Amino acid sequence: MKISISEFRGLIPKEQTLNLQPANASVAVNTKLWTGACGPFREPTLVVDPTKVGTIRSIYRFAPTSGNDASGYWFHWTGVVDAVRGPVRGDTSERTYFTGDGVPKVTDNSIALSGGTDYPENSYTLGIPVPGVTIGIAVTGDADEGATEADTITRAYVITYVSAWGEEGPPSAVSPRVDLLPGQSVSLSALGTAPIGNYNITHKRIYRTATGAGTTQFYFVAEIAISTTTYSDTIEDAVVGEELPSETWYAPPTDMHSIGVLDNGIGFGASKNEVYVSEPYLLHAWNPLNAQPSNHPIVGCGKYGNTIVALTTANPLIVTGVDPSSMTSSELAINQGCVSKRSIVNAPFGVLYASPDGLVLVGPGSPGTIVTKNFLTRDQWQALNPHSIMGVLYNGMYMGFYDTGEEDGAGAFILDPENPASGFLYLDIVATAAYADPLSDSLYLCIDGKIVTWDTGNPLEYTWRSKRFVYGRPVNYVAARIMAEDYVDLKFKSYVNGVLTQTKTVINGNVFRLPYTVGREFEYELSGTSTVVMLEIAETGDELVQ
Repeated sequence: MKISISEFRGLIPKEQTLNLQPANASVAVNTKLWTGACGPFREPTLVVDPTKVGTIRSIYRFAPTSGNDASGYWFHWTGVVDAVRGPVRGDTSERTYFTGDGVPKVTDNSIALSGGTDYPENSYTLGIPVPGVTIGIAVTGDADEGATEADTITRAYVITYVSAWGEEGPPSAVSPRVDLLPGQSVSLSALGTAPIGNYNITHKRIYRTATGAGTTQFYFVAEIAISTTTYSDTIEDAVVGEELPSETWYAPPTDMHSIGVLDNGIGFGASKNEVYVSEPYLLHAWNPLNAQPSNHPIVGCGKYGNTIVALTTANPLIVTGVDPSSMTSSELAINQGCVSKRSIVNAPFGVLYASPDGLVLVGPGSPGTIVTKNFLTRDQWQALNPHSIMGVLYNGMYMGFYDTGEEDGAGAFILDPENPASGFLYLDIVATAAYADPLSDSLYLCIDGKIVTWDTGNPLEYTWRSKRFVYGRPVNYVAARIMAEDYVDLKFKSYVNGVLTQTKTVINGNVFRLPYTVGREFEYELSGTSTVVMLEIAETGDELVQ
C-alpha cells in the first residue's frame, strides 16, 4: 500500500483531515500551489517609503511610465480611499478621481505631484458649483426705425461656470425677464467672479432664451473669463449656439464614497442609502434625480461590466443600464450585509465582499453565493474577524488580510472562488493597504509602512502538511521519496498517531528510510523553499523502485 501525492492543494478547514482528498492539506502556510506543485511564495521587494505620517490604509499607482516595473508616483492615504482613472477622451494628464479623503476630489499630474512627496499633493473639489449670482439686466440702445410692439422680444439669461478642463456646471438662477425691440441690446452685470472653494474654474458661459423657443430653453451666447462681470449682448437670435447641456450636471454629494467607473463610462458612487451615477464620461456631472435608493445604508460599491453592486448593511442592490436617466435597480434576496468596505473586490466574474457568514460573490448568474461555505464554517470565518478584512484580486483569486485583534492574530488568506477544490491558503504577512495594478499585473502592498511588490524577492519558507491518512489495520510505512525541482532547502517530517517520528533534510530524489513505527494514523509535512512535485510513501522500498 502506497501513498502518492503528485498534486498539492490547499486547506478545507471545515472538513476533518481524515475526510480530505489526498491532495488537500491540513496545514498550508506561505505555500504556492498554482501549478499543482508545492512551492514557496517570494518575499516582497521595496518600492518606496511613503512620507505621510500615520498608518497607510490606501495606495494607488499614479502616472506609471511603463507597465513592467513600479515606476510612477504613489498616492497614499491614512484613510479608506477609492481612486479611479478618469474616462477622459485624449487624456494625457492622468486625470484621477477619488473619494474617502473628505469631499470627492479630482487631480492630475500638473497638481498632484507639485509641492512635496505626500502624493497627491493637490487636488480640486469634484464637480462645478451652481453660480450663486443674481444677474443684473437692462435694455440699452434705440429700437430700429419702424419697430412696433408686435416685434417685442422677451429674454432671460443664466450663466454657468466652466473649468480649465472644459467641465461645465449647472446654471444659475434665471435673470429677470426683459422686453426689447429689434435694434436694442441687453446689458448684463453682476455676473460674479470665481466661487469660494477649491475649484478649477476659469470661465463663465452665458445662455439666453430665444424667440420661439419657449421660456425654459436656453441657448449659448458667449464664453467670458471668470473675472469678467459684465457683458453686452448684441447677438441676434439667428446666430445663438447650442442649447444649454448642463441643466442637471450637479456636483456629487459631499459625502459620496466608493467612486468607480462602468465599462460604458458612467461613474458611480454612494451616499447614505443611494447609488449616484454620472453622465457618461463626465465624472463632474451627477444628476440627483438619477440616484437609485436602497432600503438599507450602503457600505460600499463594486462593479462588473455595466452593473453596479451596492453592498449594504443587509441585502445587496444591483443597479444596471446604459443611460443614467433610465438605470434600473433590484434588491437581491440574499440577506448578507457587508461588514467591511475594504473587503469589496471587483473581479471579472463578479463582486466579492465579506458578510457575517462568509465571503459572498455577486455576479452574472450568481445572485449572492457564499463561496467560503466550501472551505469554512461560519464559526471558522468569524474567527478571522470579517469586520477587519481587506481584500484584493491576486492572479484571479481573492486575497484577504485579517486581524483578529489578538497577539500574532493578523495574517492573510487566498482562495479561488471559481475553483473551490483548490483549497484555502494562509500567509503569515501583515499588510495595511493593497493595490492590484492592471498595467504591470503586479500586487503592491503596504507592509510596515513601506510600499512593496509582493512575491518578487527571495523565497519565503513554506509549510505544507498532508491530510491524516487513517487505516483500519496497523500499518508500517518504512520508505519515502520526494521529487523536487531542487533540493536547496527541503525538510521532511513524519507523524504517526499524532506523534512526530522523524525530521529529515532531503538533499536528493533518492529513496530514504522512515523509522520503524507501526500505527493507524499518518501525516507528512514538507517545509523550506524548494518546490516539490511529488511525495511518495510506501511499506517497502521495492514499491517505490517499481
